[in-house]
Amino acid sequence: MKNSPTLFRATLVATAVAASIGTANGTPNNPPTFQAGVVPTATPCDGLIEIPGWAQNVSDGDGETSGMNFRITHVSNPELFVQYPFVSWPSLTLSYRLMPGIEGHQSAHVTAVLIDSSGTGQGGSDTSDPVTWEIPVGACVDVDGDGIDDAVDPDITVIDSDGDGMHDNVDPDDDNDSLSDVDEGNGTIDTDGDGIPDSLDLDSDNDGIPDADETGDADNDGIPDSQEPEGTDVSTDTDGDGIPDDTDPDDDNDGLTDEEEGNGEVDTDGDGIPDSRDPDSNNDGIGDNENPIVDPQTGTDTAGEVLTGLRGSGSAFDPFLILLATVTGGGLFRRKQLRSRNAK
Repeated sequence: MKNSPTLFRATLVATAVAASIGTANGTPNNPPTFQAGVVPTATPCDGLIEIPGWAQNVSDGDGETSGMNFRITHVSNPELFVQYPFVSWPSLTLSYRLMPGIEGHQSAHVTAVLIDSSGTGQGGSDTSDPVTWEIPVGACVDVDGDGIDDAVDPDITVIDSDGDGMHDNVDPDDDNDSLSDVDEGNGTIDTDGDGIPDSLDLDSDNDGIPDADETGDADNDGIPDSQEPEGTDVSTDTDGDGIPDDTDPDDDNDGLTDEEEGNGEVDTDGDGIPDSRDPDSNNDGIGDNENPIVDPQTGTDTAGEVLTGLRGSGSAFDPFLILLATVTGGGLFRRKQLRSRNAK
């Protein structure tokens, strides 16, 4: 092989040159160093993120700062990026672009090293220790996933139905009726069939009572009062006096207030009708309002019931009747004593 001596000599020269790079005074090359800078939270709607001068305290270890470059060695959660993190030289700028449509409140950890051009001759090192930092990811409102926040996206029509300053796509209560959009079907339910979904309808069941006044479930049937069909819940008027039960202080018009009769939580006779809506709470045939109850079998009326203001009046024990008997008996006794004295 005629070229073998020439090849051998070239190899020796290359080895000598490599060993002498960066070692003007014959000392080994020291490794470069750097520190990670601050990375503020960004969102997919921010587009390309660039942080100039991000890398801090950069040094090649020998007082020189030329001919260096950063190399990314690891990225956790790479699916968060449409453009991976990169640190440029000499601007020390960190840049990256997040993937459109990803959720916020997560992060990625990135690891990089800094490499100089002084070589590794005489046992030197040209690579820094690995440095790891975190890139936090925030959320943006981007319903079409194009990477543009809905607030400035020309393809999105921003709506604020209740005028509270929050767009419907981020407002938990679009019609501001104290009932969340989730509870009102998120636009998929229209109880009264008027073409306005309950989440935007201030009177979802069209009963004349605003949803804001029907936030509970009066009959405990699992259906919110605001979504009860008309006439089956708080819009009912038990006594037919023109005042819905939810605003009527005496639902059964028996002279006793709903509060005195337990506000729907007491059922004295166990007939399934709470006392506040039962005109005959103890089922004795005598109405709570003293009016006789017609016997459905005989068609005859019963005697009126004496009211004492105590639930259960008309039963075998009535404090009012005992007091009346005591007073009457005492009067008769005194009259008898007077007659006896006059006879003497």
